[in-house]
Amino acid sequence: MSDAAGKSRITAARARAASAKVAMVGAAALAFVWAMVLARATHPGKASGASSPSTAVSSSSESSSEGSDDVGSVQMAPAQSVPQVSTGSS
Repeated sequence: MSDAAGKSRITAARARAASAKVAMVGAAALAFVWAMVLARATHPGKASGASSPSTAVSSSSESSSEGSDDVGSVQMAPAQSVPQVSTGSS
């Protein structure tokens, strides 16, 4: 094999590698944009309707009156006051 044939093979391989790099960067950019669009479409912080927070949480009196022991239900504890913190010695 001559030097000219070896150089042309190396040049062709470099061209293929450069094309593959461009394709990989393009695919990564497309995947990134697709993930951002998907994340924006399924963002849980965006309200889809005008529902009040009280409808989402059932009180313990409602769930106990039904007689079902639903493990997946949400029960909230009553609000507590903030404890008083004292610093220094007295």
